[in-house]
Amino acid sequence: MNSLQSCDELHNAFTRKLMNLLDIDDDSLANVTPLATLPATDRYVALQQRQRMNEILMQKVEMIRERLTRKEELLRDYEKDLGKLRQAEILLREKDILLQDLETDKRTKDDEALYLRNTLKETQDSLNQEKRVNSSVKLGR
Repeated sequence: MNSLQSCDELHNAFTRKLMNLLDIDDDSLANVTPLATLPATDRYVALQQRQRMNEILMQKVEMIRERLTRKEELLRDYEKDLGKLRQAEILLREKDILLQDLETDKRTKDDEALYLRNTLKETQDSLNQEKRVNSSVKLGR
């Protein structure tokens, strides 16, 4: 086997493998005439064909690389937003606990105010009763 045949086989194997990885089913790219079987005058055309094929494959690789870059950027943005969401959830839980404490304090203060009002009313009623008794006693003398 000469070096030209080895290069052809290596190039074809690499191209087929790359096409499989890129999910390209274009038979025109895979069916490349071996350079070893061509006359020297036709090799230039075959090399140009291979160059076009390489350019197509490189465009596909570049497109995939750009998509991957965009997806990585989206993933970074998503992770950043997810971090913000987690921080907001923590803050929400803290605020919820604070709200529950405030509601408990309000209920306690409302109960205390009701108790004080009732006690004040009872004290006023008792005072009024004593005033009536005192007035009765003063009038009864």
